[in-house]
Amino acid sequence: MGSVPPSLPVDGSPTGIELLFLGTGTSSSIPYIDCLTAPSNRKPCKTCLSTLTLDGKRNIRRNTSVALRVTGRDQKTTTIVIDVGKTFQAAAAEWFPKYGLRQIDAVLLTHAHADGVYPGGRCKVGNKVD
Repeated sequence: MGSVPPSLPVDGSPTGIELLFLGTGTSSSIPYIDCLTAPSNRKPCKTCLSTLTLDGKRNIRRNTSVALRVTGRDQKTTTIVIDVGKTFQAAAAEWFPKYGLRQIDAVLLTHAHADGVYPGGRCKVGNKVD
C-alpha cells in the first residue's frame, strides 16, 4: 500500500478533495446500550435517551471514521476510507447513497482495535456499495 493510487497524477496533486465524517464518537459509540437499558432505579443518561427521539438523532455518534473522495487532474475519483469500525456498515448505508459513494478504492486503518477494524471482512478494497 506504499504506492500512489492510480487515479492520482504522478506528482500526487489532486484537483479536489471531499471529506465526509462517517463517525465522530467514542469506541463504544452513542447511544450506549447500558444507558438505554438501565434499570428504572438508576438515573438515566439524557444524551443517550435523546437519541430515541427525532430531535435527538443528531446526538448519535458512531465510531470515528471518514471517507475521502479525491479527484485527480485526470478527473478520476479515488475514495479512501479511514477506519472501518463496528458502526461502519450503518454509517455507509446512511451516507454513501446520499453522497454518491459507489466504490471504496482503499482503506487506511489507524489502529487494530475493534472500533477501527471490526467489519473488515465486509469491507474489501474495490467492493462496490449497491
